[in-house]
Amino acid sequence: MPAIGGVYDGEVVRPLEPVNAPPNVNVVVVFVEEGAGQVPDRDIMQYFGRLKDSPAFQGDSVELQRKWRDEWE
Repeated sequence: MPAIGGVYDGEVVRPLEPVNAPPNVNVVVVFVEEGAGQVPDRDIMQYFGRLKDSPAFQGDSVELQRKWRDEWE
């Protein structure tokens, strides 16, 4: 399903680029606030090593992986 941007002027939704679609095709319009979904810039390195002392990751790594994998069976 292709997605295109557009502008709503209060009455009509106007696409920002040409639309190539067959006639009588169903269309879904999603209104998004300007700037919505943008993630502020952060240094990923601030998260490095945060989980190393977590109880969930203590013990034999192979056994932990088997246990987690077997939870799905």
